[in-house]
Amino acid sequence: MKILTRKIAILISSMVVIICSLAFIPAGEPSVYLIGDSTMADKPPQVNPERGWGQFLKFYFQDGLRIENFARNGRSTKSFIAQGLWDSVLQKLKPGDYVFIQFGHNDQKNSDTSRYAEAHTTYKQNLIRFVNDTRNRGAIPVLLTPANRRKFSDEGKFIDQHGDYPQVVRETGKELQVPVADIHAKTLVVFSEAGTEGSKKLFLRAAPGVYKNFPEGKFDDTHFNRHGASLIAGMVAESIHELNLPLKKYLVEKSGYSDTIHTALGMADLIVAKDLTGDFYTIQEALDAIPAANDRHYTIFIKNGVYNEKVFLTKSNITLIGESPENTKIQFAELRKNWRKNNDSDWGSAVVNIQNGVHDVVFRNLTMHNNYGSLFNETDHQFTIRGGGTRIILDSCRVISDGGDALSLWNAKDGMYYHKNCWFEGYVDYVCPRGWCYITDSKFFGHNLSASIWMDGDYDRDQKFVLRNCTFDGVPGFPLGRHHREAAFYLLNCSFSSTMADKPIYFCGPSKIKWENRYYFDGCHRDGGDFAWFKNNLTDAAPNLKNENITPLWTFQGKWDPEKVLDDLARK
Repeated sequence: MKILTRKIAILISSMVVIICSLAFIPAGEPSVYLIGDSTMADKPPQVNPERGWGQFLKFYFQDGLRIENFARNGRSTKSFIAQGLWDSVLQKLKPGDYVFIQFGHNDQKNSDTSRYAEAHTTYKQNLIRFVNDTRNRGAIPVLLTPANRRKFSDEGKFIDQHGDYPQVVRETGKELQVPVADIHAKTLVVFSEAGTEGSKKLFLRAAPGVYKNFPEGKFDDTHFNRHGASLIAGMVAESIHELNLPLKKYLVEKSGYSDTIHTALGMADLIVAKDLTGDFYTIQEALDAIPAANDRHYTIFIKNGVYNEKVFLTKSNITLIGESPENTKIQFAELRKNWRKNNDSDWGSAVVNIQNGVHDVVFRNLTMHNNYGSLFNETDHQFTIRGGGTRIILDSCRVISDGGDALSLWNAKDGMYYHKNCWFEGYVDYVCPRGWCYITDSKFFGHNLSASIWMDGDYDRDQKFVLRNCTFDGVPGFPLGRHHREAAFYLLNCSFSSTMADKPIYFCGPSKIKWENRYYFDGCHRDGGDFAWFKNNLTDAAPNLKNENITPLWTFQGKWDPEKVLDDLARK
């Protein structure tokens, strides 16, 4: 299965074009019109996992090129003309425009007289009509052979189901000197190479319970999912290059498809996107689609965009991966005290809310921001992440609050949290775990004069907050940390800016602590000179304790190895 998946990835990445151009096409340039059947047609992403390749084609062109998709489900050349759809296209055509023509799936249906068009007679005559009508208006026709359906013999040999129709398209193109994009031939190669199982990744496979329209699920070997539709659109773009059409100058740089890792490989179970390329528009819709009793790990890929929504995680075993941490943002404005005026608990008071009992959740390549303060000039408590789960990982994320308590993972009994390569920013106590927490290779920026880090280790004397290779910065005079309850801080090889106050981590609780103050440092330095209170003192924690011994596995008492979790995700 892994080999088959890799084959699809190689084939796709060699064909498609990267979606990265910011160029804009000025007015007066050609428009592209698409006519065809359901394999080309636009589909609403909210309710239907099926995709037509026509709705992906725009991502292969520079911004501004006008593409109008007139393809409709169930149409043949005969019914497309009879229902007036072709006349609608002709009314829009102007000299220099392009018409991409792809039919065949429904022309084959000889049991339906309203659609059936015999390959060598009616079908060919209709193709000729499309070509001549297009040319008469000074526009440029392009013929496309139909994409293959998925079918294999018991021996695993691919079976072509289109009969003479693809060859008729080729012959018509040759006779009329019309460029032909041979999608039939291209898909024959890809589907055959992918094999019986690998090719399933390209076609409609809706699991039961994921889509409201298909509660029992849906399995289809004609229509494409997002992977297949994107692949076919890439084949069309590649054909434009191969045919040397003038239209090729509007294509974006040809160097591989930016979504190959998560879409073409099928690594993501669900995709969230602001355009039409995902399964859902919102992150919460994707989370809600995951079965309540999921017995495996689900991955949700979130494409670039600003998602102005609250997120509620009520299910375990989920990874949320953004396309890029700078450009994939979950943002909402919420002030805790406003929330509590009408609610009995903090549940729902954060941008990202993690329910008690949830476990094994990974956030990667995301910016999460509670922006209430910047909108309303208020810096009181504003949770960005608030929850009571355990085994929570943040990897290459940006967690920002315009107030205090930005990252509040508060499972005081058995909460375990691991964060790496992150940026944390906020006001008082903006990183404040309860339980066990290990943060490495991350940057902190504080806007307050109370504390940057905070910890609650009241439940178990072994609970600890470890920070390794972290950088702390902030407004002039920012203090490092404090605690109101029992706490054990370990800061290893950390760097402090010159603006950090000469103020040790301090206790400010209403009652005395039952254990000693436990603030341990090793290899930490400050720009402009060190302060005596963060001198090396690991042996105060244990006589033989060394810097290199303080690993995530040690921190979590051997109960959890988050580095292995991330390694496993990377291998997948």
